[in-house]
Amino acid sequence: MSVIVNDRDKLLQAAAVRFVLPTIDPIQIPGLPGAFDDIEQLQNDVEDLGEQIDHLMNTSASFFIRAPALAFFGAAGTTTPSSITLTAERGSGLVGGTIAWTVFAGSATISPSSGDSTAVIGSTVTGRSVTIRARLTIDLVSYDAYATITRFGAVSAVDQVSLTTQVTGQLANSNVTGLGALALLNTVSLNSQVTGALNGLTQVTNLGNLAFANGLAANQIGAGTLAAGVIYAGAINANNITAGTITGRTLQTSATYPRVVIDSASNQISILTGPSLTATYLNAFNSVFTNDGGISPTVHIIKSGSSAPALQVTGSTTGAGLIVRLPGGGSTSAPFRLDPSISLPSSRIAGSICFHGGWLCFANGSHWFNADGTQLT
Repeated sequence: MSVIVNDRDKLLQAAAVRFVLPTIDPIQIPGLPGAFDDIEQLQNDVEDLGEQIDHLMNTSASFFIRAPALAFFGAAGTTTPSSITLTAERGSGLVGGTIAWTVFAGSATISPSSGDSTAVIGSTVTGRSVTIRARLTIDLVSYDAYATITRFGAVSAVDQVSLTTQVTGQLANSNVTGLGALALLNTVSLNSQVTGALNGLTQVTNLGNLAFANGLAANQIGAGTLAAGVIYAGAINANNITAGTITGRTLQTSATYPRVVIDSASNQISILTGPSLTATYLNAFNSVFTNDGGISPTVHIIKSGSSAPALQVTGSTTGAGLIVRLPGGGSTSAPFRLDPSISLPSSRIAGSICFHGGWLCFANGSHWFNADGTQLT
């Protein structure tokens, strides 16, 4: 302890002890300069990150295109609707900037090419679809939105299609799908274009009561011409058939007897009353009547109710009207025979012939005479 030598020392010794720190410049402290700057930058970075997160939350998925329709219907050059207006919608965080409209894919005309909306002209859309892009640019940052519009033909908008008024040009297998080789062809060859049997359940529709019927009545065929090449039927039942020419086919009225058979290949008509019994053949050159069995006449002509002859044979100027001939010269029977008359006919028309009383008799218009000239009436 120091020695008190005066009054000042007494005062200092009685006072409370105190210490005052000296002022030190931070630059003079090693490692301290710049440390506070890093903390401040970190605070700024955190604030910037918060602003970016807030910006993303306000703008994410908030730039898009609104459209009243996304499809055109109709033929090329005419569509419904005629145009579709696209409007760009932006979120609350996307303020300012400019919007540019372009055709991103496909081909079409749009107007205008900038602004909040644009119109796509339906008649200018080529192909099946067109994609439009809206690009919003704010402070050199771009935001894109897309809208795809499809174009359908007129056929896609109707339940039924008229091939007469709604189809332009001919439809072929190349531009019709799902219908196979028979797709809307004007003619179909059942020989080359149809594989297997057609059935009304899966392959043919909208044919009404005529669809694959077992029989068709004549009044069920409205109009047009049915060609022999496209009719394949077991039986055709009709009250009346009007036809032009039947070539190379055989027609018959029944599968059993009696029946009439028309053979167009040989130009022959056959009348068959039973198996190997009676057949009559008629063609353009001659007529042949045959009888292969039985006791009935080959040709039996019954005439009644008129004085006209039952049979009249007319020859040409150079040929006989009637020739009766027997095979092999007729060794067992005569080529011509008159039925013996019980009595002379009352009719005496000149030229009449009969067999009576063992004689061949003639009439001259007034009397009957036998072969030696004896007058009988």
